[in-house]
Amino acid sequence: MVLSERRRSTAGGWAASGLVTAMVAVSLLATTPALATSYGVATWGDNHLGQLGIGTARTKSDVPRAVGTMGDGVVSISSNLWHELALLSDGTVVSWGRSCKLGDTCGTAPEVVSGLSEVAAVSAGVYFNLALLRDGRVMAWGNNDFGELGDGSTISSDVPVEVSGLRDRGVVAISAGYYHSLALLGDGRVMAWGGNNEAQLGVGTSSGPDACLEALPCSTVPVEVEGLEGVTAVSAGWWHSMALLSDGRVMAWGRNAEGQLGIGTSVGPNACQEAAPCSATPQEVDGLGGAAPAVTAISAGAFHSLALLADGVVEAWGRNSEGELGGGTITGSDVPMPVIEPGTVPATAISGGEEHSLALLSDGTVMAWGANGDGQLGDGGTRKADVPVPVSGLTGVSEISAGGHNSVAAVRPRQPTVMVVSARRGPVAGGTSVTITGANLLEAGAVRFGAAAASFTVDSSRSITAVSPPGRRGDVDVTVTTPYGTSAISGRDHFRFTASRP
Repeated sequence: MVLSERRRSTAGGWAASGLVTAMVAVSLLATTPALATSYGVATWGDNHLGQLGIGTARTKSDVPRAVGTMGDGVVSISSNLWHELALLSDGTVVSWGRSCKLGDTCGTAPEVVSGLSEVAAVSAGVYFNLALLRDGRVMAWGNNDFGELGDGSTISSDVPVEVSGLRDRGVVAISAGYYHSLALLGDGRVMAWGGNNEAQLGVGTSSGPDACLEALPCSTVPVEVEGLEGVTAVSAGWWHSMALLSDGRVMAWGRNAEGQLGIGTSVGPNACQEAAPCSATPQEVDGLGGAAPAVTAISAGAFHSLALLADGVVEAWGRNSEGELGGGTITGSDVPMPVIEPGTVPATAISGGEEHSLALLSDGTVMAWGANGDGQLGDGGTRKADVPVPVSGLTGVSEISAGGHNSVAAVRPRQPTVMVVSARRGPVAGGTSVTITGANLLEAGAVRFGAAAASFTVDSSRSITAVSPPGRRGDVDVTVTTPYGTSAISGRDHFRFTASRP
């Protein structure tokens, strides 16, 4: 994280720089025993409901562990309280942990979500999930007691159903919270649906528009958030919501008992359920945008919020009992305060969880701070940290997501590698079926035996079946090319063209 001379924290450290909200992909250090792959997904922290996706629900982990069954086809990830989602490059979605189906405990390894294809983005809620399809439709599945599925009912579904009224509205982003959801439209407006007991829908009231379980206020279909235009990003916390405007300002609404709206008070401006402080309409977060550097990204945690400024400074506000604001104290703040980090590597992504936060650095490593009782900081211990500490054994990370007491990072595919070629010889006329074994092969766009293969089929991230082309007598190197590069020449990739069949 870059040192910033613009602002020192009250604790005497430096403001963190370059933190951005994002979902990511990673490469894992081979020196960490728990990490069995160099691509895919890494998880760490609590695992009592199978959140780590490692085949058991008995063992938590205070360092990252590889979810090794997904290979290098991971596009993005999303985590919430007890489960994770991963979007794969073929447009399908896998889920693991609790709430993959109606809040029941599911398998301890990733399983495919049925009925989904051509998916462009995913977002995990606490008891439900969202998927944005490439054709602009939004699908939802899981619990629906508070209208979380947005289909006009309160009937839960263990298969995806279409959210009402969003088809052909140009949805470009989605975000799922505890009982509510947000959808960003291409014209800069925001739609919301689900629970509204803390005014998290931003529609000017916390007493409707519908009544769901136990007569609590909700909306079973998307409704427009009041007074928002020019929105470029949205983030749903547990009971509050955030929107980033094109001019760099940040708006927030919903629950404010912990100061998570960042408006200089935690006693208003409105009163919601049981007289708890909230705001039923979007309020501008203090000190962000305007004459100050613009905000480039946002992330809403359970009871705290994060923002990245254009000059690389990261701000945090809201509850801080576990140090989740990263400012060197456990005192909460109702206005943005800088995250402390005395390093020199800029960060590129942030994610707020229940009581901890994550930051992805530009060198592909990850920092974490806040609660750590279940190892969710991934630093090899269980002591909480009120300033960022490095997550152990991760490098090349491109996406992060903080859940409840767990964390997840997606692994970016590396340059392909060819390890074994079998058969190792064939006639100059071509036509030999050859199995190529290696790593990071899933997105192969070309296979060459000196010249292009007659044909090839990608069997998995570790295997390709190819048919040799016509060639000239002698040895050639077999290479595989993906969007991430071409396999390096080695003594293990030779294929010999012979005058006759062996």
